[in-house]
Amino acid sequence: MLKHILISVFIIAFGIPAPAQKPVPIKNVDYAAYGQMIYWKALTREEKKVFLHAYLYRTHEIEKELQASRKLKSVTPRYQTEIAEPLFAIFRNLDENGKNDLIDWIDTFYQHEHNHKESFHKALRYAYQKLQTGAETMHDVYRRTYPE
Repeated sequence: MLKHILISVFIIAFGIPAPAQKPVPIKNVDYAAYGQMIYWKALTREEKKVFLHAYLYRTHEIEKELQASRKLKSVTPRYQTEIAEPLFAIFRNLDENGKNDLIDWIDTFYQHEHNHKESFHKALRYAYQKLQTGAETMHDVYRRTYPE
């Protein structure tokens, strides 16, 4: 009798296919950009200043490495125009107060959840645009664009 019960349990457990779990679809997220956002939010104000200088220095290093590499020389002009030159222009035009304001605008950029997956470079460009335009409202932009 016990033998029949064990055989029945075995057949039920292994004979009937159990429904497999559906895989959870993973959204296409740039994990490096998300990591940059998390790292940025964890820093203090002074550490953020150091991070900005390190980011600038590393961009310069990468540019030099690309120029020296025979294999990657073809991507150097694109890297310079899309990443390096805009970044160098941002820092060329900043004083110490501007760096503090830049940090505040980057913080503001990352406060919005839809920006969490954006790269630090995009946050930097956003912050620099805000520094140039100031805290201009949409109404101000409309009045400036369409004067009466």
